[in-house]
Amino acid sequence: MAEKIRAESAPITRSRLRATVEEPVTSMSPPGAWLVLLATLPGDDLKLAEGVANEKLRAARDQGRVSTVSIYKTRLRGRYVVVLGEPAGRSAALAAAAEARRRNLSADAFAEADGGWELIGNAPFPTETRSASSNRDADRL
Repeated sequence: MAEKIRAESAPITRSRLRATVEEPVTSMSPPGAWLVLLATLPGDDLKLAEGVANEKLRAARDQGRVSTVSIYKTRLRGRYVVVLGEPAGRSAALAAAAEARRRNLSADAFAEADGGWELIGNAPFPTETRSASSNRDADRL
């Protein structure tokens, strides 16, 4: 008992401190997860991908669907993909892709197994707004 008290009251050593530090968590889908892809875009234009994701979210909401729209970066080709909903099982993803096509969210929506892609973020993304005065100034140039 005395040893236990000494151990608990002992100063924290570097090795004990290291054990309490958590590693950063990368956002990965569970193994075997499938995603519903609405669009694939070049990997060098994040603003374009964000704009498309915002449009898809707006369209889904206009249809009464409260859904998540996300952007992932693919590993192999480094492209951005706009994804509808959360990672799901294969059957659920195939059904959601068919529903997205039926509702005209994306004419070529399809389901694909998550290849360990990096989650960039969820829509809505901030949009660039310009004031009327900045438009007048631009017209003068």
